Amino acid sequence: MDDFLDVVRPQLEALQDDPERGPPEITSTTTSPVDIYDIDDARRVEQDEEGTPYPVADDSIPENTEAAREAARDLGLDVLAFYKSFRFFDLAPFKGKWGIFLLDAGVAAVAAEFRAHTPALPAAEAQRLAMTLLYEHERYHFWIDAWAISQECVPLMPKLKRYEYYFASKSTGTLEPINIEESLANGFAFRRVTRDKLGGAPGISATIRAFLRQCPEPYSEFDMNATQRRDSEGLLAGSVLSGLPPWSQLLFFNRTTGDRALHWGLGQTLRPDVRLYPLSEPKLCPIYFVNDSAYAARIQPYRAPDRREFRTFVEAYLGGQHVAATDHSWYKIDNGEKIKFPNPHDKTIQKHERDSILRKAGMRLPEERLINAFGCAEITV
Repeated sequence: MDDFLDVVRPQLEALQDDPERGPPEITSTTTSPVDIYDIDDARRVEQDEEGTPYPVADDSIPENTEAAREAARDLGLDVLAFYKSFRFFDLAPFKGKWGIFLLDAGVAAVAAEFRAHTPALPAAEAQRLAMTLLYEHERYHFWIDAWAISQECVPLMPKLKRYEYYFASKSTGTLEPINIEESLANGFAFRRVTRDKLGGAPGISATIRAFLRQCPEPYSEFDMNATQRRDSEGLLAGSVLSGLPPWSQLLFFNRTTGDRALHWGLGQTLRPDVRLYPLSEPKLCPIYFVNDSAYAARIQPYRAPDRREFRTFVEAYLGGQHVAATDHSWYKIDNGEKIKFPNPHDKTIQKHERDSILRKAGMRLPEERLINAFGCAEITV
């Protein structure tokens, strides 16, 4: 037995398109928020008994490492590593391969962030933690994929490509708070690394939490209480089974008397536990380490506006009036909204900060227009 695909190929081949929706519109085969092309050097990584990858030699180019650190703040963890579904095995990128792909620049970037926060952390330990964190995040994506096919093949139910419809729909709100799979994936990775893997080693939790907090939403919203986690898992389970994005489930509950208990029950089965689905155990998911010498050019990091220039934009074009100041400046803009201007510690404006202010001003991003068309603008988890 080589991997999970060998086990489920017959079930996968039995899945069909939904006749009412037509074929799923797959525009990307990976969880990466940017286009990934085939790179020659993608080597299989050895795994321990639990499927965790063993550390590898770090030879990332410094320019790529810095580009990855910047990109993570704007685009989240899936720009540092990504998961490609077994469903897209025969498609690019890395045609003929599926699984978890760890990027050399991504691992180096996370290790650098850890050491910047905790200088006493040895370089080898920082790399091991970085690889494990990225691996556990992508492993959650594999779990959702594996869980989905167990639900798609339930006897006496139509065998439809539910996960593919859900996966295709996620592209309309990749960096929206409602993309709860990323929040749950980071929560799972955080718990695994800080509790299960390291027994709560002193200082590690704070180091990893600080790194994850500086990522954009939804990646930064990983520290959920029990109720939030239950709700999010229920929404995600309902989304995958309906083949629709999570905000559609919230819309359903807000406008009808939807049975939340059903979703909550499904959500409980969504929690990674190989005892529920033993064939999806981690070691059956291939892991690759990718050396990408052109990462910096490929990723095209967000170019932040100068803080002074952006303040001029807020005051001159949004009619912003300064109303209060604590550790941040607060402005009331011409549509009555109150906005928090980024703190003065940085000379440039981060992408998520810019986007938040523009949303308050009524300027919507392209992917939000579809969400707003369905009347979901005020939906929150």
